[in-house]
Amino acid sequence: MDCELKAANDACDLDLGCEGFKSEIRNSRSTISPLFLLSTINYHLSTYRMSALTELPESFRPDRPEVMISPNTAPKVELAPGVELMSLVGAANGARNLYTGVASFQPGHVLPYHQHSCTENITVLEGELIVEVEGRAHHLHALDNITIPAKVSHTTSCPPEAAPTRVHVAFAMASPDRLLVEPPIRVSLSSDSEGLIGPEHVVRFKTAKPYVNGPNTEFYDYLNAKMIPGCDLSGGYATFQHGGRLPAHVHDFDESICIVQGKATCNVEGRLYSMSGGATALQPRGRVHYFINETHETMAMIWVYAGPMPVRTEIDERFTQPGVNPWGE
Repeated sequence: MDCELKAANDACDLDLGCEGFKSEIRNSRSTISPLFLLSTINYHLSTYRMSALTELPESFRPDRPEVMISPNTAPKVELAPGVELMSLVGAANGARNLYTGVASFQPGHVLPYHQHSCTENITVLEGELIVEVEGRAHHLHALDNITIPAKVSHTTSCPPEAAPTRVHVAFAMASPDRLLVEPPIRVSLSSDSEGLIGPEHVVRFKTAKPYVNGPNTEFYDYLNAKMIPGCDLSGGYATFQHGGRLPAHVHDFDESICIVQGKATCNVEGRLYSMSGGATALQPRGRVHYFINETHETMAMIWVYAGPMPVRTEIDERFTQPGVNPWGE
């Protein structure tokens, strides 16, 4: 941990013009781990890239392989008439504290009022979705997003006049539950309501603020503990143009990455995977990886972390070279 502590301390002493943030970091150095501190600085100071770790942190040693899920073979189940769920990442493939899938709604069909015992996040991939939370109805369109906290009653439906709808769903547990409940009285809302409305949080894609997280990339945050206090998931949407990629990195939690547009190359410790058409990767905690767009068409993904903030620890690129076997497995 000595190299991690030195890098974190050095970063706090740089003249980055962010005195408020630097003060907060300095005050926290004695109470949080150097590795978490290093990752957090990496996330917040996007204009400054610290040197990647040249040695793998032993505390991140993975105990599971990566899993690539094809929508052609992913299991599907009918949740209600006209509502089907395709499971991607979850307990069935070894995920921890994370489930993702794609739900399909036929026009005019409804998933009745229910609750979950964990956070749920919904992103509209195509079509239109009405999400009613405790009587408050939100009409969502492509790439709009809503986060619903645990034990909050809600129902989802596709408007009768709309085209069939597909949505990406994520839960903060590997085997999500669903308890049917009685519907409340409906409340009228404006069609563009966003932010925290009751306990739910809505992000409208047309007003979301993008940021750069790597060369030729554009990222949009949908949920994290900074946006939604107490949230135990983080995630968002990202586009990658030709050559767009992130540095090689690891996380202290599992991650799900669903390719919703174009074609991605996923590198996990030198093992290469070509992904497109809704293919999804489960990156277990500690696996060194990155995604890159090697085509001339836009690539886009929905990414979800089983952690409250989207922090990453950058690792030397040599750990993603073919045949390296970085963990000596």
